[in-house]
Amino acid sequence: YEFLVSSRAGFARLILSENIGCSRALFSAVRVNPWNSEEIMYTLDMALNEDDQQVAEEQAADVRNLRHNTIKTWALSFVADLDETEEPRVRHRLALGLDSRTAVELADLKTLDEVALMHAYQASHFPFIVISYETLVRRGAGAFAAESRKWTPCRPSQRTLDALHALSQCGPVYVVSDLAQESLLAIFEAACPHVGLLAESGLYIRLASGGAVARECGYGGSGGGATLAQGAWQRTVPRDVDLSWVDVAREIMTGYCERTDGSFLEATGVSLSWHYVKADPTFGSWQAKELKNHLSAVLDAFDVEVIQGDGSLHVRQNDLVKFALDIAWGHIVPSQKEKSRKPREKPKLETASSSVDFALLFCDSRADECLTAALDDLFERTRVARVFKCSVEVQPTSRDQYFVRSSADMEAMLAILSRSKPKGDTASDSSAVRIVES
Repeated sequence: YEFLVSSRAGFARLILSENIGCSRALFSAVRVNPWNSEEIMYTLDMALNEDDQQVAEEQAADVRNLRHNTIKTWALSFVADLDETEEPRVRHRLALGLDSRTAVELADLKTLDEVALMHAYQASHFPFIVISYETLVRRGAGAFAAESRKWTPCRPSQRTLDALHALSQCGPVYVVSDLAQESLLAIFEAACPHVGLLAESGLYIRLASGGAVARECGYGGSGGGATLAQGAWQRTVPRDVDLSWVDVAREIMTGYCERTDGSFLEATGVSLSWHYVKADPTFGSWQAKELKNHLSAVLDAFDVEVIQGDGSLHVRQNDLVKFALDIAWGHIVPSQKEKSRKPREKPKLETASSSVDFALLFCDSRADECLTAALDDLFERTRVARVFKCSVEVQPTSRDQYFVRSSADMEAMLAILSRSKPKGDTASDSSAVRIVES
């Protein structure tokens, strides 16, 4: 910049290294590779034989630009951008121990009131709970744990499994995960036999079953439905769906694995996950953003979604979770055809809990955005009375979501609910169940 301002116009051509940042902002400068001697010689020869008038015009344009965009202009623009940026105010930040996560309470976010949640659950007749598997294991999912997920998935605590088992006795509980079917069965089959499972991001679903409320409403089949050991997995998308994008995405993501130490690729039926939690945090984040932009551009013509999570990036077939939840919801809520059947055609069991009136979701609002959108659509169509959508450890993306500070807090809330009972869980209450006949 000093050379352009102080030199006589057209006196000489400015040659800069391509590694200097200002070389990109100067129109008259010629950029060269300082390590390529042949390129430097060619550039010097070209500069010596150039037309002085052309060099003077290009340098004059740069000088006008420099005088207009001064350091003062840049500073004012930078400060204006900072003023327009809005970030939540942090009340306090606390971290104890090397392995503990930072606990953050944001001033303008709604925190979930445990007492209000418990009262709403106790007042409900038919509760419906959906939990993202990543939130169940986040407390113990460090770098080495995430690396080992390729072979042995991180497991929820026994306290969490006991709470899920108790809650599944009162209404359907679903766990959504990108793990394979066998891995989910190994974790939940013995500890939570009635919990519904969505494997491989919703490609396969195993319906929830059991519970007094479920049996009274006819949910889960005759006799309370099949348990996990007896039930069958159901594929949510046709087998002839176009999966040609998988090979394209795999080749791109493999290249990023090679250039990012500590990262690895995990593949399932119709999804690919690139994990970088063991890589350098800053470099891994840069690579993840670049990979997301690369995949979004290349796979734009395919029906896929690219989602960046906490230490990972996922590419999967679009609307998998939506298809799976539609199947689960249809298993819970009677269809319009069944609702319109006249009582004289077939006696039916009618109860105050014949439809879902309490819904609870625990998820990562960034990585599980499609899960939240799918549930919003279901809740809007069926007009669920009490809905609690909670983002665990991650700032919510919408105003109607609650903020849960940690997975430990979520575990405590599940334990509190497991010791409570909804109104519909009263099989002996004759006022709750009655037969409607012609």
